[in-house]
Amino acid sequence: MQSAEDLERRRRCPDCQSRYGSKGGGKIEVKTLFGVVEVANPRWNRCSCQQEGPRSFRPAAAWLRGTTSPELLYLENKWAALIPFAKVADLLGEVLPAEVNHETVRRHVQVTAERMEQELGEERQMNLFDSESGEPLREEMAPPDGPITLGIDGGYVRAAHKEGFFEVIAGRSVVAFRREADDQAPETVRADEVAGTPG
Repeated sequence: MQSAEDLERRRRCPDCQSRYGSKGGGKIEVKTLFGVVEVANPRWNRCSCQQEGPRSFRPAAAWLRGTTSPELLYLENKWAALIPFAKVADLLGEVLPAEVNHETVRRHVQVTAERMEQELGEERQMNLFDSESGEPLREEMAPPDGPITLGIDGGYVRAAHKEGFFEVIAGRSVVAFRREADDQAPETVRADEVAGTPG
């Protein structure tokens, strides 16, 4: 029903409001949250007022990516960011009549990531101390006052017999700064400490 309404809305050219001529019909099976659904997938001729672009097109391609509905793709990508691909497929099959497997989920996530990368454009690396124009900002920044602790990585480990836990920190660097009256460079007091802190 929604597909038919969408096709009717797209049937007229946005420039001259003429109806697109039909080049052919057709249907396509789309995987949705409620199983496989057959929807209309016609091919229409390009309007005579449009001089560029393909001679014909399928309007369903405006909302359909491949043979999977946007709602199903949304859930696949959202849950795949939280749990493994195989668990996503199991969860979808458990709560919905959707037909997916872990390889399909992985492929859809990769396609979505590549599309998002293309939309973002070329990434520009910028140093923390550089401005948008490329001019250095280091001289304009006042040195920090007080100690700074940088933890490389860490985690909590449960003790034997579930009696408490302790924190493991791998690579902790503690650097203390002191502002001088003449704004000289800060001094490093201690660095590269590896510690385990009981919790």
